[in-house]
Amino acid sequence: MLYSQSLTTGDGGERGMGARNLRTDVRAYVRACPHIYIYETRRDRTERRDTRADRQNERKKRKKERQMDRWTGRQMDRDRDREAKSGRAKTSEYRRAYNLGATAAATSTWRRRRIAKEGRKERKEEGCECASTDEKREGGRGASGDDV
Repeated sequence: MLYSQSLTTGDGGERGMGARNLRTDVRAYVRACPHIYIYETRRDRTERRDTRADRQNERKKRKKERQMDRWTGRQMDRDRDREAKSGRAKTSEYRRAYNLGATAAATSTWRRRRIAKEGRKERKEEGCECASTDEKREGGRGASGDDV
């Protein structure tokens, strides 16, 4: 192995291999090894491995979150921006959410109209003149210009 070969401990590198996990031995190794960059403690190696694993886990987590986002619809904004840039057609998820949104908007418009209609009825019952003008505007009868 590269580590033990470069270490001139005199005992074939066994002591060096065993003591590699100790950070305190760093100076001894660096003195013994002419190629300082070869030197690496076991802890260094595990740390490096851990950071690599962490990065992979993060990547995996992000991928899973993206999949979850697709179901919840939180991905929509990002998808929409990306598609606006690339000029592609809307994704099925976004289209579905868009349709749902349009339905909701239509419902609320319909609800608003119904409330307005009820309001006009109430005003008519009270004898308010604005009810008649609303009705004229809606029916198109006031277009001739007689008292709008």
